[in-house]
Amino acid sequence: MDNQIQSSPFEIEGWGSEEVGGEVVSIGAGTIHSCALYESGDVTCWGDDSFDQSWPNNPGDDGVVEPGELIDFDPEEDTSEFTPVVDLQSNNDTSCALSDEGGLICWGEKGYLTDDSDTVFVSFQEAGSQISEFAVGDDFVCIKDDSDTVSCLGNNDRNQLGGSDAGSSSTAFV
Repeated sequence: MDNQIQSSPFEIEGWGSEEVGGEVVSIGAGTIHSCALYESGDVTCWGDDSFDQSWPNNPGDDGVVEPGELIDFDPEEDTSEFTPVVDLQSNNDTSCALSDEGGLICWGEKGYLTDDSDTVFVSFQEAGSQISEFAVGDDFVCIKDDSDTVSCLGNNDRNQLGGSDAGSSSTAFV
């Protein structure tokens, strides 16, 4: 694939049709991948796949994924039903989606979110609470639950988690 700069917008064929989940209601863009949330609550991602950020779509020989297959948020390691998705955000090499039941699931670069390098998804939801808002930062994620508690986890090298222990990867409560 040639490195190209697209200086004017162009329509992506097949988007906004009933075949792929209806109209696109939200998009998220990371460093070199993007995701779309459809009105059906389904999600698809495309672009670079170095950290599974465009999972489950298979990259071509150039490591690039074209828009296509919808993400199955019911992976073997997580038996809970996750769709429909109501919010989607991307940053750097990570994307996260919020379900209508208040669960958050993230994929892509997850080394700062989990020690399990084999997992495709990282799920967040405290027992008895629902996540109402979230933000995906550069190597960290912050969540606000239905009791208005805000917590952040991930890389804390610039004290972005709000805790007092800069330089560690942990969870901090604001």
